[in-house]
Amino acid sequence: MISYHQQTLGSPNPLARFAHHSRLARARHLLATRTGVRRVLDYGCGSGEFLACLSGSAGLEAIGYEPFMQECAADGLPIHSSLEAVTALAPFDVITVLETVEHLSDEEMLALLRQADGLLAPGGSLLFSAPIEIGPALLLNHLNRARRQRRWSGSLPIGQLLAASILGIPPPRAMDIKTSHQGFDFRQAIRFLQDHFGPVLLAGYSPLPLGTWYGNSQVFFWLQRDPQRQLSSC
Repeated sequence: MISYHQQTLGSPNPLARFAHHSRLARARHLLATRTGVRRVLDYGCGSGEFLACLSGSAGLEAIGYEPFMQECAADGLPIHSSLEAVTALAPFDVITVLETVEHLSDEEMLALLRQADGLLAPGGSLLFSAPIEIGPALLLNHLNRARRQRRWSGSLPIGQLLAASILGIPPPRAMDIKTSHQGFDFRQAIRFLQDHFGPVLLAGYSPLPLGTWYGNSQVFFWLQRDPQRQLSSC
């Protein structure tokens, strides 16, 4: 079994390590340059890598919510598996949702938004990062996953892979979105969140200093609550 750390910050692939280190550094920078952020909830924090990255940040209190993963990036991280425990510690100025939305159905994303609505302080916002599963980075990611699994993970036909990598045309979603990013389109996710919650502010891409998603592997954006908008119930 390959640990989460071995797939991310501890990957034997230097490009994968660079991408994940860049993602955490970019998210930390975005928080640091946001005015008035004192309390942060990392929603779906995984092993707590981002919490460990934030440790020692002056004037910042950060906790994590992770109901599934048992692996921990460091001892003593304030990670809670119960939403009730997190709710008792609310409100939060920012909720970070890093590399999570790609694994959520529409119904699960609406549930996340309803939960965020009750956890955010007035004027609070969400900071998202999401993988870019189109463009040249997809081809590199696909090759890295195949190497890691020691087989071609060829659920994606070569024609669809090239169309996504070169033309930005996403393939169909995977049958199991909990274990696969296949077919995730960050542009569609942004539209969905904006339609159901409030305005989106694009915050940039990583790991390359390009002003476009093409060639990058992660996108960052802020989501602000629109108090005039009613959240859907389904």
